[in-house]
Amino acid sequence: MTFGEPTYNTALRLAEMLRYVEKNCPQGISVAQLAEQLACNPRTVKRYVQHLEARLLENGEPVLKLVRRRGVPYVVAKDQVNSGDIYRYAAVYCALRHVLAVDANVVGKFAVDTLGGIKPPLEALEERIQKAFHYVPFGPKVATDQCEPGRSASRADVLDAVVTATIFKRPITFQYQRSGSLATREHTLHPYTLVMYRDGFYVLGKTSRSHITLFALERFHAIQIDKNSTFKIPRSYDPERYFEGNLGLWKSRAAPEDIYLAFSNQVVNTVKERAWPGFVGWQRHKDGREILHLKLAPNPELESWLMSWGKHVEVIAPTRLRDQVAHALRDAAKLYQND
Repeated sequence: MTFGEPTYNTALRLAEMLRYVEKNCPQGISVAQLAEQLACNPRTVKRYVQHLEARLLENGEPVLKLVRRRGVPYVVAKDQVNSGDIYRYAAVYCALRHVLAVDANVVGKFAVDTLGGIKPPLEALEERIQKAFHYVPFGPKVATDQCEPGRSASRADVLDAVVTATIFKRPITFQYQRSGSLATREHTLHPYTLVMYRDGFYVLGKTSRSHITLFALERFHAIQIDKNSTFKIPRSYDPERYFEGNLGLWKSRAAPEDIYLAFSNQVVNTVKERAWPGFVGWQRHKDGREILHLKLAPNPELESWLMSWGKHVEVIAPTRLRDQVAHALRDAAKLYQND
């Protein structure tokens, strides 16, 4: 289609349309809506846009163009994105903030590259997304690119090696520090899954004894990838099933039990806002408090979670868990008896 030189009045209408779309329509505007805004016929809007597509270019791209969304003609400005691009950008940005809770790692690097590879929204919209989503780390960040005393690999090096081994199915051998001890022990592992929990990274895989076990990457002191071997992941393996029925990461060998927890009125609504593993239901205590009924295997992480509620929760049953929490609270109170 060819166009003649625009008249003075037409040039004014073209400038008005361009300024309106760029300023007020970050996701574009339908031809019908733009025609109503400019008080003209939709065919005129299409003719104006086609004129700009052919004559007014910026870096080889038209400053305005016609697109169709679900069969409806839209006018969009250069560098504008549709809502799908915006949501994709926001989704990757949110995930990136969580991954970068651990600094300087290959996962974060490629997440940043992926974010940059998505056609970015307008500059103002990009800034808005970065302010609209914020992630608060569970704990303070650490300098993961530096080796700590007694370690031959930094945390970032460990994470990079585990990611590589997990993706390419290569065994790893590493020195692992046991909880509550400075001693390390060598392990060989087929890494199946990288797990993120409370800003920490863990690897779930099969040990040399054929046990599916979880290891915290923070306790790795050295790591080596076996580049000459690979392994197969059983078709029956499912990381969801490993953590199913547990509160947190701790895998208990005990059978699930009926757990009854009475929460104070000050916190019960907060507790109800979350979906807890092993949830059975709520019931009313004779003193008016509400009781949360869970079906879980007791483990140290459950006890720690109960302790975090302090005076606002009472373990009604089972008796053994009630005694464990009571004993832990008495020990904690002893720390303050001299004050």
